[in-house]
Amino acid sequence: MTQQIIGGKFIADYPDLITGALKPAAGYSLYTYLSGTVTLAATYSDAPLSASNTNPVTLDTRGEASVFLTPGIAYTLVLKSGTGATIWTRDGIIAAVSPADLAGSTGAGMLGFLYAAVYSAGTIGKWLQDLATSAGSSFIGFIQGGAGANARTVQSKLRERVSVTDFMTAEQVADSATGTPTLDATAALQAATNAMFLLGGGEVIINCVLLLKGSGGVIGGRITDGIKLESGVSYRWTGLGEVRLDPSCVIGFTTRLLAAVTSLESAPRDINFINPYITRPGSAWNAALENTALIYIGAVNRCKIINGRFVGWPGDAITLGINDNNTLSAVLETFVNDVEISGCIFDGVNKDNRQAISVLEGTNISIHHNSIYRTTRTAAPAMPGAIDIEPILASAKIRNIRIHDNTFDDIGGATGVVGFALSAALTVPAREMHVYRNTFRNITGVSDFYFIGRSAADHTAVASDSPINASFTDNVQEDSGVGVMNRRWYVGGVRGMDISRNDVGASNAQALIGYDDGGVGRYPIENLTMNGNKVRDWRIEGTIFDTPIVFFGGILGGSVKMNYFHNTGNLLAGAPQRMTVMSFATQGLRSKNIDLCNNEFVNTTTFASTSFPMYAPALDNPLTITARENTFYGMGANAFNSASSLYAQVNGDYYVGVVTIPSTTTPNVAAAAILNATTGDTFTNFVNGKDGQRITIIATGSGCTVQHNAVTIYTATAANVVVGAGKSISLVNRSGVWFQD
Repeated sequence: MTQQIIGGKFIADYPDLITGALKPAAGYSLYTYLSGTVTLAATYSDAPLSASNTNPVTLDTRGEASVFLTPGIAYTLVLKSGTGATIWTRDGIIAAVSPADLAGSTGAGMLGFLYAAVYSAGTIGKWLQDLATSAGSSFIGFIQGGAGANARTVQSKLRERVSVTDFMTAEQVADSATGTPTLDATAALQAATNAMFLLGGGEVIINCVLLLKGSGGVIGGRITDGIKLESGVSYRWTGLGEVRLDPSCVIGFTTRLLAAVTSLESAPRDINFINPYITRPGSAWNAALENTALIYIGAVNRCKIINGRFVGWPGDAITLGINDNNTLSAVLETFVNDVEISGCIFDGVNKDNRQAISVLEGTNISIHHNSIYRTTRTAAPAMPGAIDIEPILASAKIRNIRIHDNTFDDIGGATGVVGFALSAALTVPAREMHVYRNTFRNITGVSDFYFIGRSAADHTAVASDSPINASFTDNVQEDSGVGVMNRRWYVGGVRGMDISRNDVGASNAQALIGYDDGGVGRYPIENLTMNGNKVRDWRIEGTIFDTPIVFFGGILGGSVKMNYFHNTGNLLAGAPQRMTVMSFATQGLRSKNIDLCNNEFVNTTTFASTSFPMYAPALDNPLTITARENTFYGMGANAFNSASSLYAQVNGDYYVGVVTIPSTTTPNVAAAAILNATTGDTFTNFVNGKDGQRITIIATGSGCTVQHNAVTIYTATAANVVVGAGKSISLVNRSGVWFQD
């Protein structure tokens, strides 16, 4: 029997039992119920649904009736013969929908679909069933906006990223949701990495808390802990995403090199960590874990680690390059190039670890805008510092390293907060290493900036394979406290070193420039620039030879200009003793070709007025060192004419300085330009002057008098000149006689 509702017309017929011909179901009755119930449901004889049908509806002689269903209601239709016998029952019947209705905002709600039903191929029902399968996204198209975009499937588009949860079991997902997972997720994260690699690269999304446990496996004698990194695969942490290393896990992410990387082209490439959050709870010092890392990249070409957070680690947070621990990375030739570490927070938690970042190999490395604090052991065995550049292999390449705009807080260590340990012989000398615009505070380690290159045979020349061009500029080194011995600058063994425009606060501090370790190693500097630094309250306990800035192992050319030194000198039993700021120690006798000029030394405390800020023993090359146009406040003539002053040896004719005149009638004006007269003395002569020298006497006290004696002094009025308080008088030396100018 057939039946249909077309345009509100219900038609039914049945086959003749003898001939088989279809005959109208005249007089049959159509009952309508709410689908699946015996509750009568109304139908109508007109499209506006204004005229209700009887229920049941009796078919006419053609087997027809006007039957309009209410949209949105599912019906059960029951057809009975004239004798009341049930011919058939149909469930889930809905009103016919026009194309215009389907195109409307509620069109989707007008379609009926039963997932359990069987639909033929090519029907909408079959398509909808296929859409719900794992391959469903391959049936939906996608095209990017913009000219030239190519059509692709939604599946292809979505597979540009892989989520680690795609590879986790329901049990692992539930375990992660607790926030303190106990199940190992290493296999799931590795599977996500491998899948992304096979798809041609892209991002793995880490959007939950993952626990990585140690595998206990070994390949080629090396531990296989951690996630093996693949070219083109990056990781993005979102939401509550976090990777936690179990104490049994020594490496979080690693390139896991099994053979030497012999060219940059063969190195893993394009590996990024975006918003990483990696922790190792409860990390404490363990000598066996010194060479471990949260991220260990033995070789890479292009890598970014940005906007991350690293909390707790026994070794390093990040290691770049090979390591000399054969269980982690055999001593292999590697290439590390174009790495950016920026916007990250490194919290060492208990300072019981190695450092935040180790660079054992690297070219074009940029470490910037990071916050690094509470890291690096100072107690034995002490570790280097917060950032350590220390190649191991002779083939290692160190070039174009830039460390800038970082904040270092509460850092320990045995070398430097930022350290370059480059004493090993490299096939190609390291070059272009620059540290600038960083902030150092609460430093408890040995030094802020450590840079030791190649040791030379003696002090007369740097080693031929010394590092080339390094700088420490525009940094802020905040007060570290007088209770902490800190070598603010610790440098030597380099060709081209610029230490300029740094703002350095109070500390029990010293700077060793051109370091010499007592004859075992000599580290002269060729071409030193030390300009525009502001140094406040550097004080070091000891004798006058223990001065804040020591030129040790030989400075072979350079300039020390326009620096400002305020209350900086040596202490004796904790009290200011002498404002001896710079000294050329015994090992530095061969320093030469240095211009010390336009520096300002200010003493406003109880440093002795007899201090000589620039000290030197007998120099080998005194005539190549020039001290000129320096200014001294709060000190006497010893600043330049003491036997222990640098001026006693070098060419002082070019010196122009400020000297406070002690109570005397014959002031010593050797190479002076401005003299502050603090007493009411009458000056009868100015001794040790030079022809052409011009001096200005300023009455900074109650006033003074310059005597006209017509022998050694001629005033403009041929009479004594009284210089009132705050006033001045100028004189010029002509052939040993002073004339008022």
